[in-house]
Amino acid sequence: RQSQNTDDNGLLYEKRPSGKFPTGKKHIIAHGKPRTASTLLFNMVGVSNFLYLRHHEPELVSYIEAKYVKDARDFHDGAKTTKIFKAHIDLSKFLKYDAVIFTTATTSNEAAAIKSRLKEEGHDVA
Repeated sequence: RQSQNTDDNGLLYEKRPSGKFPTGKKHIIAHGKPRTASTLLFNMVGVSNFLYLRHHEPELVSYIEAKYVKDARDFHDGAKTTKIFKAHIDLSKFLKYDAVIFTTATTSNEAAAIKSRLKEEGHDVA
C-alpha cells in the first residue's frame, strides 16, 4: 500500500508515483456514450488532476495534454506528457496504453456492468 501524507492544511492524501494516477497509471481517459455527462466527467477529472499536480508536483503541470479524441491513433504515449482524453470510441484500442478509465452511465446497473466489462477486458477502471 502507498504511504499516506498530510498536506500544508493537514488534509490526508495518498502519495502516488511521480506524475501518475494513484493506481500507477500515467494517462486518464474519460469515456462514455454521448449524452451521459461525459464532457462534465472529462472536465472534473482534468481539473482534479491539475489541482493535485499544481499542489504536489507543480513542475508537471505544463506537461498535461487534454483533448477530445475520435480515434485511438490520436493517442500517442508521449515521453513526458500526461494525457487526459475524452473519447466515445471502443476502449479496446487503448489497452496498450498506460491509462486509467473513468466512464459514465445513465443508471447504476449500467455503470456496474460497464465497470465489470472493462475490468474483464484488462482496463484499470476508476
